[in-house]
Amino acid sequence: MLNRSQIRSLFLTVSLLLAVPSRASAQLPDTLTIQPYRGIGNLETSIQREFQPVRLEVRLRQRRVYVFQGDRIKKTYPIAIGKPGWETPVGTFKVTQMQRTPAWIHPFTGEVVPPTDPEIPITEAAIVFTTTKGGVIGFHGTPNRESIGTAASHGCVRMYNEHIRELYPLVALGTPVIVKP
Repeated sequence: MLNRSQIRSLFLTVSLLLAVPSRASAQLPDTLTIQPYRGIGNLETSIQREFQPVRLEVRLRQRRVYVFQGDRIKKTYPIAIGKPGWETPVGTFKVTQMQRTPAWIHPFTGEVVPPTDPEIPITEAAIVFTTTKGGVIGFHGTPNRESIGTAASHGCVRMYNEHIRELYPLVALGTPVIVKP
């Protein structure tokens, strides 16, 4: 992302190129090639990189989620995954729901536990990417910090609360989620 100083430098460079005095115009060749200003890198590449779509890649064996922008890793976070019998599903999905203060649906009873309940196993945000066994599967924060790096959930991808807060604004509805073994 360009900062104010870089934008100002680019603007001044372009302005100087365009503000050629009229007497000098007779001395200019018929064609001009404008070279990019090297002080801020390749502007076109910087802009393209900034607006490439984001995708999430969960690597279950590594217990990590990778945030890709284009083909570059932008961020990576440790996670907890589904425990035996409640494995996190493998496949290609898309984000279908996003909630900053989610309720929790008990996987055995179907009871909806409100976000204000002190016993809720989900904290912070939820980013849902699929449904299974009558419930939803997604990323969410957890009060059980010690579970990160293990197979402990009912299929969801648990994250540290501070990490789900970082991830939430990077994702939008429709963001691809690829879950690999």
